[in-house]
Amino acid sequence: MHFDLTLDAPVAQAGTYIAPVAPDTPDQHVLATEFEGMAPLAMIRATNSGQMAWLCRLEAGATPRIRYRFAAEGGDWPAWAFHPAGTRFDIASPALAAEVAEGVPPGPPSQRVPALAQWVADRFQYGKRPVYLGDDLDAMPALGCDLATGTCVDMHTLAVAALRTMGIEAVYVIGGFVYAEKPDYPTGHCWLNLRAVGAAHHYDISHHVEYGLGPVTTALNPKPGRRFALGLGRGLRFAGPEGEVEIPSMSGWFGLEGATKGTKLKTMGRFGA
Repeated sequence: MHFDLTLDAPVAQAGTYIAPVAPDTPDQHVLATEFEGMAPLAMIRATNSGQMAWLCRLEAGATPRIRYRFAAEGGDWPAWAFHPAGTRFDIASPALAAEVAEGVPPGPPSQRVPALAQWVADRFQYGKRPVYLGDDLDAMPALGCDLATGTCVDMHTLAVAALRTMGIEAVYVIGGFVYAEKPDYPTGHCWLNLRAVGAAHHYDISHHVEYGLGPVTTALNPKPGRRFALGLGRGLRFAGPEGEVEIPSMSGWFGLEGATKGTKLKTMGRFGA
């Protein structure tokens, strides 16, 4: 089977771009990566993470495609996956750590992890914020007394930081979620994975909140569809022709220079047999 990355429209601005080197996970094992309409120049690594990217030159009018051939099982996390990159998205503020300690009762991970997932869900209503939670701060903030507005980005970034205050290894995963009724869909949905004895290893809290599905379960596809992981972590930094560039997360093609520096091209995902 395969997962294709394409663009919603031809490239408007020629320049240097990066695209995801998809990681192995317990739910996918990447067998091969094929390119059409582009030729990668190199594989480069983020300066603050183990996340890899394909460095490429895209010309105006190009319609590149990357095809990831994969098996649906048999993979394992890269060694660096659960190592925080040291960005503002990895760190819980003291106020958030205090909220977690107060809101999630002590106990083994098998109890605390689902309790934390539900605690996050209960604190949010689904909606877009003018600025993602924590984007303009040095650490992930406390939520306070009011119900917070947020998307998958806000909920899962906060949840990962909160899990780490509990001593649980967790990682923010971003990729493509393709709805069952739509063969093509923009990439950029996220979820979380974790490692803790006795606890389930993945959650999609935001889908439960967005679609009013009730108590959070470990189902990764509570809304029918399929997903493919493209990148791990947030606030990744890559060296570009004009210096280091920070990107939100590795979910598609990002520019490294000129007018597109740090900007994601609208990237679409599609599964195939």
